[in-house]
Amino acid sequence: VLLSTVLLCLASGWSITYHDVPHPEGKIAFALVFAAAYAVLFFAAAAGGGVAAASTQLVCASGALLVFVVLYVVLVWVCGWAYFVWCLVRTWRVETQYAPRRFYAVFGVLASLWFLVPAACNLASLAAPEWRRPLAVDACQLACTLAACTALVAVLWPSRVEKYFRLVRAESLVANNG
Repeated sequence: VLLSTVLLCLASGWSITYHDVPHPEGKIAFALVFAAAYAVLFFAAAAGGGVAAASTQLVCASGALLVFVVLYVVLVWVCGWAYFVWCLVRTWRVETQYAPRRFYAVFGVLASLWFLVPAACNLASLAAPEWRRPLAVDACQLACTLAACTALVAVLWPSRVEKYFRLVRAESLVANNG
């Protein structure tokens, strides 16, 4: 939930094109819906008792819970990705400088992979034997999250951060206030 919210804020131009998060209500609403959907899914799985405790993706579900899992994957992840793309395209159109526009293009492709590959793995796992589902889906989710976090670290590396992000140096704040 937190990583997806940060990705949405960056796609909206936070600290790259704008100093503040544009339209923060949408990002907060997305985070709350994402967290609420996962909480409902988690508690429904716990109440049903038929889900392996080791699986964080609830891929061993069956019956009504499986329908909810599929809806969760499709609606929350895919709709979250659509909202991300919408925010990114709006920001990309406003940005006039070449370096940030290139950043948004690369960032959009990589973050789209983070949104879509785990959702596709969840849906594809339904064809796998039940005993392999948790391992396959958890491995896919963890690999995608590791790649996304590594890419964010690479972008936020001190030697690159000034190229894309609007930073205010402490020296200029002291000089202006003082």
